[in-house]
Amino acid sequence: MKRFHSFLLLLLSLIVFTQCNDKKPAKPAKVDPAFSAHIVGYTNGIVAKDASIKIILRDAMIEDVEDTKVKGNLFSFSPSIKGEAWWLDKKTIEFRPSKHLKSGQDYKFEFNLGKLLTVSEKLQIFKSTFKVKNQSISVSFDGMSAYENSSLEVQKQEGKILTADIATEADVESVLSATQNGSILKIEWEHDAKGTVHRFTIDSLKRGEKRSELVCQWNGSSLGVKEKGEKTIEIPPLGNFKVSSSHVYQTPEQSILLFFSDPLDSEQDLEGLIRLKSGKSIRLEVDKNTVTIYPRKRLMGKSEVIVETGVRNSSGYQLEKEYRKE
Repeated sequence: MKRFHSFLLLLLSLIVFTQCNDKKPAKPAKVDPAFSAHIVGYTNGIVAKDASIKIILRDAMIEDVEDTKVKGNLFSFSPSIKGEAWWLDKKTIEFRPSKHLKSGQDYKFEFNLGKLLTVSEKLQIFKSTFKVKNQSISVSFDGMSAYENSSLEVQKQEGKILTADIATEADVESVLSATQNGSILKIEWEHDAKGTVHRFTIDSLKRGEKRSELVCQWNGSSLGVKEKGEKTIEIPPLGNFKVSSSHVYQTPEQSILLFFSDPLDSEQDLEGLIRLKSGKSIRLEVDKNTVTIYPRKRLMGKSEVIVETGVRNSSGYQLEKEYRKE
């Protein structure tokens, strides 16, 4: 029993290639503690779909690892995975799948330790399991804004799609579509290096004398997920100056972000025009059509934001009506 506990502590203290944020992790394989004499780390638990499968040996096995492919077939998988095994360093073997693993799939694998080392019969084959995380998406929208302060007729709508796991640019870009008055709109994309944050800009929205709507639809079928939805965003007519949306953030510092339908008058002093009903001291930062409210002391409980009708846009129009938000 003491030896078994020592093995568990060893595995926890060493590198084990896993992520643990999925709801249904793969059932861990029972590992004979005797393997700790030869293997000190291995892939298990929840992994990303672009993961490789690694085995870390206790002792160095080769002298030069540069571009060295593993001789012999040491890995087997169920379901089958095609790929190649390489020496990552003198103690680490990495199996590199030839394509992404299947989202949500449970895998079992065997590592033929007996082909590398002289070991007892019961230690010939090392067995483990892992699960590829389930893919999912989350769609969010920022405020609408004009390209230029001096011209409000052309607007843009920004937002982002978060994917639980890595996703290709083409698959993500097929998720979202947008129309205005039945006309399909162009969407520009920016993807982060990790392949999980995908920012979009819906381009060339027309703002005229009459109210119109931007209709956004998303469907995750290209990513193998069932999530779908629709959001309708009002495009107010010219001269209808209003607060279009707001967001509260608790990190990295507490703040309230207000999105206005138009760029604000850059010369206007907003002190007292944008405030907290409680009278708590705040600091304001203005950037085109957004105002960020920073409480000078962290707020607890509920607070009400008030935006007075005296706030002006870049064309001199005042806010259509007072804005209050708890």
